[in-house]
Amino acid sequence: MIDVDFDKAVKLDKDMLKLVAKTRQDVIDSEEFIADVAAGVHRSALIYGPPGMGKTYLATSGLQRAKKKPSKDYIIARSHTSAGQFYAMLWVMRKPGQFIVLDDCDGIMASEEGINLLKAATDATFRNVGWSSRAQIKVPGTDEVVPQQFDFNGSIIIGTNVRQARGNSKMAQHMDAIRSRCVAWPMRYETPTERFAYIYHLVVDKNYLDADVETKITDTQQAELLRFIWTNLGITNKLDLRHPQKIARVMLAKPGKWQNQARRFLETE
Repeated sequence: MIDVDFDKAVKLDKDMLKLVAKTRQDVIDSEEFIADVAAGVHRSALIYGPPGMGKTYLATSGLQRAKKKPSKDYIIARSHTSAGQFYAMLWVMRKPGQFIVLDDCDGIMASEEGINLLKAATDATFRNVGWSSRAQIKVPGTDEVVPQQFDFNGSIIIGTNVRQARGNSKMAQHMDAIRSRCVAWPMRYETPTERFAYIYHLVVDKNYLDADVETKITDTQQAELLRFIWTNLGITNKLDLRHPQKIARVMLAKPGKWQNQARRFLETE
């Protein structure tokens, strides 16, 4: 139960109150989009926006609301995922209603093999994927060998910082092909004020900091944290969702003596 009037405690002005209200509606729209993806309305989705602003969080929280279970119904491919590992993921998540969430996967995007796999997996009509190398691919942690060719009927959700590839390079052409296969969804939080409004909404309305015991602070502390960021918004150009997490950890570790570190976090990132 919220026992703090956050708007008054954080001392938001009228412009920020309007921006927070707009952000709340934007998040509702985004959640509806992910719900449609989870329901199979869209086979592949591309979420684009600034780094550190919750693209993967949007996807995974939406899948969880749709009662999808980690490992069973969806897995997350991180930035270090190789093309071979991605191929194994496609096999594991090959059934309808299963999902692979790509979290800015440089390892996949940087290789011809990975890009071709992604193009095949996101194709709307022909979704047969294959592994051209003679080297066997196994499901991680098992002795199960992945076939060198199979039909992929799962879904792909791509989170990326890049809206559109630039130039006429082969890689840019590949990225254009992938984008054309996916339904694109923007997360437009570019300015510090837009990012603060989004962070404010997640902390106040979505209990963002409560998900981790290391960042779980009281409502009063949350209001103090948000007021601190709001007051010092002018000293940062790269505000993201990691900032409130870092500040909350210091608040828990050093009650009453956290402001100096928090200011440095905002200044240096």
